[in-house]
Amino acid sequence: MKSKNTFGIQFLLRLPKNKKDEMATVYARITVNGRRTEISLKSKVSINNWDEVKGRAKGKRQEIVKLNSHMEQVRSLIFDCYHQLVQQNKTVTIEAVKSVYLGEDIEETMTLLKLVEYHKQVAVSKLAPGYHEKLLYHRNLYSKIYKTKIWKKRHTVG
Repeated sequence: MKSKNTFGIQFLLRLPKNKKDEMATVYARITVNGRRTEISLKSKVSINNWDEVKGRAKGKRQEIVKLNSHMEQVRSLIFDCYHQLVQQNKTVTIEAVKSVYLGEDIEETMTLLKLVEYHKQVAVSKLAPGYHEKLLYHRNLYSKIYKTKIWKKRHTVG
């Protein structure tokens, strides 16, 4: 089965603008469907101790080993956040993955059906007589069309 989302995690360094010291901040770059965002790990490492190809610190010193271990934990947590969104059938975006990782609330994607429901709740008292029934008719029609398309999409062999 083909995946409908692309997902990746890389680690990289960002040098300070003044470049006075050779210490750089480590960032995790999350890529979903070609869009990317970065999260600072709030850790610094010497640029001489960084392996660009592997995307990790090189060396055997205790602080290097701790940093690499921390980076793998972050990678695992971000990957778990991505899988959590997939398993909950939520829209997977870089913002959603980052929000779950940071523990922020995720605002759900607005669909046409949700918009109609919102309109019904807010404006039903302001509607002209008979308009409410017309609104319900269109909501049911859109719901049937949507469900038919989803069913066809899931049951099409190809």
